[in-house]
Amino acid sequence: MKDVKTKKNTDKLLILLKNPKVLALLFLFIILAIKLAIINYPAPEKPPSECISNFDGCGFVFDEAHYIPAVRKLLMGEASNNEHPPLSKFLIMLGIKIFGDNPLGWRFFSALSGSISVALLLLISYRLTRKIELALATALIYIGDVMTFNLTSIAMLDAPALMFLLLGVLLILSKRRVLGSISLGLSMLCKTSSAFGVAAIVIVDAFNSALKQEQPRKRIEKGLNTAAFSVIISAVVFISGLAVYDYAYGAFPSPFDHLDFILDYHSSLSYRCVENFAYLYCVHKDNPYSEEGVIIDLPLRWTIPINTFAPSPYYVTEVTIDGYSYKPIAYYGIYSPIWWLTWIILIITTPGALNFFLYMFLSRRLAVDEKRLIDLFLFIWICLNYFVYFPIGYLLHRWVYTFYFIQTVPAIALALPHSLWDDRFGKLILIMIVGVQLWWLFMWFPVKSELHVSILKSLGLPA
Repeated sequence: MKDVKTKKNTDKLLILLKNPKVLALLFLFIILAIKLAIINYPAPEKPPSECISNFDGCGFVFDEAHYIPAVRKLLMGEASNNEHPPLSKFLIMLGIKIFGDNPLGWRFFSALSGSISVALLLLISYRLTRKIELALATALIYIGDVMTFNLTSIAMLDAPALMFLLLGVLLILSKRRVLGSISLGLSMLCKTSSAFGVAAIVIVDAFNSALKQEQPRKRIEKGLNTAAFSVIISAVVFISGLAVYDYAYGAFPSPFDHLDFILDYHSSLSYRCVENFAYLYCVHKDNPYSEEGVIIDLPLRWTIPINTFAPSPYYVTEVTIDGYSYKPIAYYGIYSPIWWLTWIILIITTPGALNFFLYMFLSRRLAVDEKRLIDLFLFIWICLNYFVYFPIGYLLHRWVYTFYFIQTVPAIALALPHSLWDDRFGKLILIMIVGVQLWWLFMWFPVKSELHVSILKSLGLPA
């Protein structure tokens, strides 16, 4: 009887875990628990009053050195960091109000946003494929991306921006266009580069809505109307958010002046390279902080395994005991192996996307299957969130950074299970990719316990 009861309970649990919403919540709480366990590392050694201009000992990771001082000024009623939209900074402010001016306060809402993003991506994958196994694989691949994990664990703009962007995608895929468009506007209100992701989902939604029309001319009209509807709502949310900020802080006469300032500021961030190495990277000499110059890793270098970019030490501490050195806290800006699969994914998805375009504009009768729609979605997402940086970096000579790729990572995580699940060999490759991704995160995990260090040490790996 006991064995029968145990089997029934196990079966109930398995059925429960096959519910995508339950699985998404489970992932949310697990990832949030992991992020909260490391949230106080690093911690400041100095009080906030001593962390205004010199940031040594302040416990800031990477661009926290920009945003936390800016938030402190905002808390005092002073407009600051106007080159970026305010919503992510307001969330950091809220964290400080709730938990205090400490690492938990700084990073809580980034950690929460990053955890929610995992759950949202799982639900997006299930919405597209209707297979819980693919949704699970997508979530695990996404979790294993070190750059994404690190940047969504610290007080930066990216985690809330990604969360609202993915929420917008899920809502629009669920036919809730108004709410989805509002969420897309909130994403841009966190970080302006979200506009590339917004453009991708608006275009895909426009194509999807146009499918219902029989004639090519009517399809174009329907698609344009759908896109205009979403763009207007997103723009109103974005402009309204800037207006509230400008009114509250007296920053600009109007939100349009503020937007003009944002665009002018980012347009001015150009580099001048004296050395260029095979379009992979170049050396910017005109830098007051380095006589040797600064290496600019150009977009092509982000996604190729040959001569790839070096891990960037965002915050690293090193300890040596009995001749063995290890890094208990090591936040690196580093790729994960799935970045190198970007070009393969493009090769796989391009035929389906092009086929969709041909049907859309040339055929009177549409016979577009679900796979082509997913191919189109992934193709446009990658093009507008990754390839957009090629003209920006190579032609306009604007500063580009490797962490910009994290807005493309969700598409890669979605594409791999979608592309590999059809046959047994593909499933085996997918399982290997998931395993490699999770092992990669284990090796590069930003905060390591003694047990973690001892495991890596026993395997002869750097810790």
